Amino acid sequence: MDQPKNISSKNTYTPTNDGPKVVGPPNQNGTQLPNTPILEYKRFENEYSHRGAIKAQASTAQKAYPVPNVKVEISKPFPSGEYIISTQTTDISGLTEPVALPAPSAESSTSPNDSKPPYFSYNLRFTHPDFTEVRIYNVPVFENIISIQPVELIPKAITPLGLDVIQYTVHEPDEL
Repeated sequence: MDQPKNISSKNTYTPTNDGPKVVGPPNQNGTQLPNTPILEYKRFENEYSHRGAIKAQASTAQKAYPVPNVKVEISKPFPSGEYIISTQTTDISGLTEPVALPAPSAESSTSPNDSKPPYFSYNLRFTHPDFTEVRIYNVPVFENIISIQPVELIPKAITPLGLDVIQYTVHEPDEL
């Protein structure tokens, strides 16, 4: 059987009984492979060659004390699921190393006709056995900028009952 000659490498949407299903590019046999977060991230990473970075800073007691040994995950959501890009642990100063991440070109985002934001958003998750988990969504990353994301952790001993996770969402500013 002859192989199709012009197979698109772009994602396609295949309707199913459960609604649309995202599938990846065809394999060597010409059949569609299911999309996965890692495949989507690799395509995203290859499509955008510009980089910015995120560095996390964990503290407690109104930023008076840094918190070492906090596990920090940086992730990016995709239609097929969330992809964890990096996992680090904070040092004695409560800091992680910067993580280089895809960012849109600064030049392309300065056009007045461009309706896209000049950054890409990522999610951060902070965990430590003595503190309540914190998740921060939509942390912006701009080209050639290290974004420092501070977080104030609350000891589990004083966290209100029933609160297992504290969640924050960074909202887009009115004007950039």
